[in-house]
Amino acid sequence: MADTAETGAHSPLQPDSEGSKDVGMGTFVLALTLGILARAYLSSIVRLPYTCLVLLFGLAYGFILYTEVGMTGPDIFSNSTDLWINLPPEAILTVILPILIFGSSFSSDLHLFLQQLTPVLTLAGPAVLVGTTLLGVAAKYVLPYEWDWMTSFMVGSMWTATDPVAVVAILKTLGVAESLQILIDGESLLNDGVAIVLYSIFNRLVLDQNSFSAIETFEAAVILCLGGPAIGIVVGAVSSYVLGVILNDPASEITGAYFFICLLYLFIFLLYHVYF
Repeated sequence: MADTAETGAHSPLQPDSEGSKDVGMGTFVLALTLGILARAYLSSIVRLPYTCLVLLFGLAYGFILYTEVGMTGPDIFSNSTDLWINLPPEAILTVILPILIFGSSFSSDLHLFLQQLTPVLTLAGPAVLVGTTLLGVAAKYVLPYEWDWMTSFMVGSMWTATDPVAVVAILKTLGVAESLQILIDGESLLNDGVAIVLYSIFNRLVLDQNSFSAIETFEAAVILCLGGPAIGIVVGAVSSYVLGVILNDPASEITGAYFFICLLYLFIFLLYHVYF
């Protein structure tokens, strides 16, 4: 650190004392640019799925930025990247995750989804319970942290929910049967609710076993598993009606869409703080 201070170089792991006015847009714009290049041009040249190319770009970017190679360069991207690295978990849960879930559900074929409903529910329900149990046992006996059983199962419930966005993108690129894509994608859409319910149960047991209430747990499970779809149906129906009324008016369409998105986030925020 003394050498770095003497040479005037900036370490990307420590933002400068004056602060940065960058709100993360430098890294965000760079990521979008690399993603467009990977999808539109390089994937056809290198013959690799664009998700793999984006991963390679990310590894190269991190290597350049957080090693001696990037220590003497400008700190605009390092400050921007630090903001994304220190992004609060609540932002990921309430901002990024809904976008991924919406993208998967919007592109799914409802008819094929209903055909695959039984295996999807099996994978998103009992399979998640089995996965939580196995991962909890592995966390108990494999990891060197000497956790108790409740903590191990809480960690297992965090690991058991999969998000195969990159996998489904690769399957679409390879031309795999759409039924298989729906099976994998549909399971990832429904397993989040089950995993969150399991996490809530074990989290309460870890923090205070005396505060565990079966009624409160059942209420939380109903809200998470049924409340989300109910809210989605209502907001979707109202949004479709409003957008149908203001059709062919781009400014009003964009304003209305942002209004309902903000209204939905506000409702979820209030619901989260009331029950959790």
